[in-house]
Parts: sequence; C-alpha cells; structure tokens
Amino acid sequence: ASLQSVRSTSGGIDEQISVHFVEASPKLRSLQARAMGCSDHVANLVGDPVTEESLLEQGYKSSFPSVSIHWHKELDRVPGTDPVFIIAQEFLDALPVNVFEYTKKGWREILVDIDEKQGNHHFRYLVADAPSVSSMALYKHPKIALPPSFVPKIGQRIEVSLDRALAVEQMGEMIQKRKGAGLIIDYGNNFAPSGTLRACKK
Repeated sequence: ASLQSVRSTSGGIDEQISVHFVEASPKLRSLQARAMGCSDHVANLVGDPVTEESLLEQGYKSSFPSVSIHWHKELDRVPGTDPVFIIAQEFLDALPVNVFEYTKKGWREILVDIDEKQGNHHFRYLVADAPSVSSMALYKHPKIALPPSFVPKIGQRIEVSLDRALAVEQMGEMIQKRKGAGLIIDYGNNFAPSGTLRACKK
C-alpha cells in the first residue's frame, strides 16, 4: 500500500524506487522478501544467518516494477542522497531497554541474577547496590535524562531506552539531510513506561 501511494503521488512517472529494510532477524528478512514478491532464492539467501551483509545490501528484484529491495542490519548502513520516506512500524518497541527502580539512594538499575532456588526458573531480578553507568545517565545524559518535573516515588520502576533515542535522532538527521518524511507508529502513553519487559524462549 505504501509503494502504491508513493507511485500515485509521483505523477505516474515510473521512477526507480529503492526499498531498504532495516532488519536484524534472518527469519523476518525471509518473510519480507516473500511479501515483496522476491524469488525463493532471494528469500532463502537473506534468511540465512551466515549471509554476508554486502549480499543483503546489494539489491534484488521484487514483484513491483522498478522497485529494488535491500536489507541492512543497522539504520546507518542505508546509503544514498535521494529523498527518503521512513516507515517505522513498532520498530522502537523492538529495541533494548534498561529498567530502573527509585530507591532511598536514588535510581538503581534492575539486573538479572542467577537464582539458586529449586524450580524451573533459575533467574531473578536484582536491584543494583550501587549506581551503574546506565542509572547515572538518567541524571546526566541529554537524550534520556528525566525532566525535573518528574518526581518519582520510592519503589517506582521505569524503562528507558537510549537506543530508541539515538534511532529517532538518526532518522531525523537523515530526513533533514536528504529531505523527505517519516512515519513512526508505536503504542504507549506520554509517561515513562514500566512492566513491559518480556523474555522470549526459543
């Protein structure tokens, strides 16, 4: 639908369009290739964990006329100087977060520790005894520092992601430099979240 919209606003000109997926998961790369109408060979190639990044990035034909498909593991690997239209569908939700708890001594990071107790689960959350690099960033780092108006309570937990802040800044710089637009779709509320961290088991 996005490609059709781009073509409808281009005055019918059949220009070459490059679609760049920023995707680290081999399985999702394979699904994306099939959804874009790439050949089975391409879907298998980009879905192979050992495929070199240079092969992922070189560009492949799709079922859309004049559209080439590329894959990158990092946003800063996307080349070119042409105008861009960035779509980030729940991209930020997939980035790592740090969890912090407010204590009598200030913010402390929540760590994962080994649990020696009997049972099926042998990991537990542990509140750090001393400040960590990440917890100190809450006070000083310009991209994730909490606003002075935020007054936490003892025991309150929040989740903060420096990777998200850097990714949004990177997208903004790319749009400003190359011209274009961006659409970021995520779900949440206008306050520091907590309790959303999950673990996945293969």
